[in-house]
Amino acid sequence: MNHQIKVMSKAIIFLVVIFSIASCGKEEMFSCDPEINDWVVKNKVEYADVSRDELAKLDYDKQIGLFASFSPEQKVKIFQSKFQYLMGLETLSDIEKEYLTRIFSELTINLYFPKANTDKFIDIFDKWNYEVIDKLGWEKVDVFRYTHTWLTDEEFEQWYWQWHEVKSSPRLKSTRAEKSCDCYASSGCPGTQSCEKKYGCIQSNVKCGPFISIPCDGYCD
Repeated sequence: MNHQIKVMSKAIIFLVVIFSIASCGKEEMFSCDPEINDWVVKNKVEYADVSRDELAKLDYDKQIGLFASFSPEQKVKIFQSKFQYLMGLETLSDIEKEYLTRIFSELTINLYFPKANTDKFIDIFDKWNYEVIDKLGWEKVDVFRYTHTWLTDEEFEQWYWQWHEVKSSPRLKSTRAEKSCDCYASSGCPGTQSCEKKYGCIQSNVKCGPFISIPCDGYCD
């Protein structure tokens, strides 16, 4: 009898996992956090044309969820605003701005179509990523702040320390991997942690990497 109960329990757990994964693949899934996803579904129309400045005022999890709900044109618009911000920074040299102009020239709506083939873009970005680290002396956190998020430097610093605190918490760290992927292996994470590539990551419409255009395939660890 106990053996039958154990078998039934395992079967129920298996079905729950399968249902969760399937649910994350639905068209209306913009976050694998149910509360965030519900909020995005209810508010995506209202925020469909939001500016970069307005988007950045929201909690970052909501920002990511909303970005996943945007049209390809709106996604490009958000990152174009980031590019204009970068071009106005006095802390960046002319050569750094030239490198940023080069990679932002690859920002097109084609990156954001549901079945987009991003292999060519990934190759271009990986080469660019190596060059800015090797020739300009950038840290990977600089690459992240300039190309993986629409946040300004000040906004990024505020968010980063909150993110770092969560990632450093043993309790939260142990449960994080059960929810969803949160990084793209070849581009890494915003800080000193590495992106551990994991097969079987729970997927949704949320993307990672440069311009948040690449499917997430790992966990920051």
